[in-house]
Amino acid sequence: MSETVAMSGQVARGDRLPDASLAFIEGGELAIRKTSQLFARGRFVIVGAPGAFTPVCTQLHLPGFVDSAPSLLASGFDGLVCIAPNDPWTLAAWSRRIDPEGRLRFLSDGNLEFGRSAGLLARAPELFMGVCLQRFLLIAQNGMVERIHVEPEINDVSCTAPHVI
Repeated sequence: MSETVAMSGQVARGDRLPDASLAFIEGGELAIRKTSQLFARGRFVIVGAPGAFTPVCTQLHLPGFVDSAPSLLASGFDGLVCIAPNDPWTLAAWSRRIDPEGRLRFLSDGNLEFGRSAGLLARAPELFMGVCLQRFLLIAQNGMVERIHVEPEINDVSCTAPHVI
């Protein structure tokens, strides 16, 4: 059973996204950007995944967002993002596997800077995941939290599925 890691409060509606560094692979090179750059303008669906290549994330959670991407973008979102605690190279490989058309952007919170600052960390020692991100669905507009849903357990996918949007 996963447990929430004690830390400062969780981000809530009306809060500014914490200004954390996230990484990704671009043109074969490591790129690092602050959330203030990535989400400053526009409306985004941000999905928090506890781990790349994990069964629930790979088979159940993320495929729904990949499949729903065209309709979500058509409904007015400027981008669909998955943040996971793995290194950016692992996320690049995972994204090629589950999203070969590149409908979502995969960002690494490998240092857990975003998760810690946003109050979205969990501990899952029974899964040998240590400290990871909670499974969450966050809608952000112009760097502000418009809506957030967090699963009570990291293997649950109920309030963070695409149909919730």
